[in-house]
Amino acid sequence: MYPDEDQVLMGSTSVPLCFRIYYGFLIREGMRADEAGQLEWSDIDLERGAVVLDENKTDDPRAWALSPDVVRALRKWREVCPDKLRVFVGKWGSNSLPGQNGAARFRDHLRRAGITRPELFETTDSRLNIRLHDTRATFITIKLANGRMETWISDRTGHRSSGQIHHYKRAARKVAELGLSDFAPLDEAIPELRSEAGSVKASGPVGAAPEARAANEAAFAPPAQAPAACDVAGPLEADVEAPESGRLDQAASRQLEPPRAPGSHGPGGGARGHE
Repeated sequence: MYPDEDQVLMGSTSVPLCFRIYYGFLIREGMRADEAGQLEWSDIDLERGAVVLDENKTDDPRAWALSPDVVRALRKWREVCPDKLRVFVGKWGSNSLPGQNGAARFRDHLRRAGITRPELFETTDSRLNIRLHDTRATFITIKLANGRMETWISDRTGHRSSGQIHHYKRAARKVAELGLSDFAPLDEAIPELRSEAGSVKASGPVGAAPEARAANEAAFAPPAQAPAACDVAGPLEADVEAPESGRLDQAASRQLEPPRAPGSHGPGGGARGHE
């Protein structure tokens, strides 16, 4: 993805906020999608702006300073995040990301945002359509093009050799020649996270006006309730799937599961490897 396409995606309120903050984090920090899905608020020091992946959650423990704009965005996201343990969760609050069919959902969200560049959606003999895993390639390419050192990049991505990062340098030269800039600040690119007097705009943190809180509650409401504005026109099946159990035990999962409409079916299919 190019930085201008990322900005279109981040600014599209037709894509649920919980997915945009997740995608924006992946693209700006280079973390693996499954690593980000395991992140807990205790792994992030929002006061100092750092993240720590310990040996219990990844086979490649590492720590680094988050981009300041990502820290600001996460501070605001935490005010409305439906899960007080995990950082990135789906619309139900109990289902973890990336969840089932993460790559297909990512492509659907790109289309919903109005991104239509054919290379992102076509599979040929020499190229695959874009996958969620490719947010790491986006991160590496754009950061190399904007002058970041390989060691700075590998601290975040976990690549163990210079040769692995060298693979992206040709694409980075193209980006540099095109004069493409870095990613827009995450807290400014996502409209709901642009602050007014320190609160999350139109997202309803504790203490916000009743209508703002109601807007946030509607964004995470199950389909049987009033749908969020972003889901009124043709909701994606991937956006309204029933909660996944994640790390919750089965009893807790049953308590959190929203009611299903008569005759409805649970999600089908599974995630592709490395996506």
